[in-house]
Amino acid sequence: MPGANFQRVARDHFQTLTRLLENPVAFTKFQMNRGEDRQSIVSRLLKQGEDEEIVKWSALAMYGGGSDTTVGVLEGFFLAMVLFPDVQRKAQAEMDDLFGKPTLPTAADRERLPYVNAIVKEALRWHTVAPFAIPHRTDEDDVINGFLIPKNAILLPNVWFFNNESAIYPNPREFQPERFLSSKPTLEPGDVSFGFGRRVCPGRLVAETSIFLMIAHTLAVFDIKKPIGDNGREFEPDVGFTPGILSHPVSFAATFTPRSQEHEQLIVDFEKAHPFVKGDSAILANALQTT
Repeated sequence: MPGANFQRVARDHFQTLTRLLENPVAFTKFQMNRGEDRQSIVSRLLKQGEDEEIVKWSALAMYGGGSDTTVGVLEGFFLAMVLFPDVQRKAQAEMDDLFGKPTLPTAADRERLPYVNAIVKEALRWHTVAPFAIPHRTDEDDVINGFLIPKNAILLPNVWFFNNESAIYPNPREFQPERFLSSKPTLEPGDVSFGFGRRVCPGRLVAETSIFLMIAHTLAVFDIKKPIGDNGREFEPDVGFTPGILSHPVSFAATFTPRSQEHEQLIVDFEKAHPFVKGDSAILANALQTT
């Protein structure tokens, strides 16, 4: 029927959601039965006898809520480093002054790296991963500044506007971590980027810590630059962002090179201490066939 294409889209999305909900738990149970499961929130809760449906949805919420969003922030950060190279040089200088040699910072170093920590805040602000957050519905009538918000109204907070309000953040499309180092109070991007009310993201502290570590580790060992073409000129990246509930930068090119031979050796040594392991895709396929 004309105009009924949404039913096919809904069916496809439902199938995707079902796989995302069922497959990880099926895989974990398969590994537990073989005595080869790695400790995880799913295996621990299942061993404790928790209700399987609750375990499924809890695991889905934690993974689904933190995976794509964190990736989006990091993609925006990489784009910003290509466009604003002075920022990464200042961050690298801060780490060099603190550690004196090539070092991978830890979460305990966060307070000692105020500029790098300011980059985390600016990354959350500069690229708003969820421009309209998650829709909320009012439970009852409410009046805000004389405006009636009726019961059952759907609210879409314009987080992108909050993060780009020039009265709060002058020159908002400039990537300026310094704006969070001044004594003047500034709206914390995390206070709006992670949602509102009872539905605020419960993983905010974990997300901010992981983003700090990934940003700090990347800047500690890599220089991020525009690619160089055969003509010796730099490629200017495409600057744009995808629409949708979750937004990502459009595809762009960048080069990552170790800052020095010492930094390259640090990367090699880290891989030796934490080697890459073979993925579980083949085991997952076998688990799904068995179940």
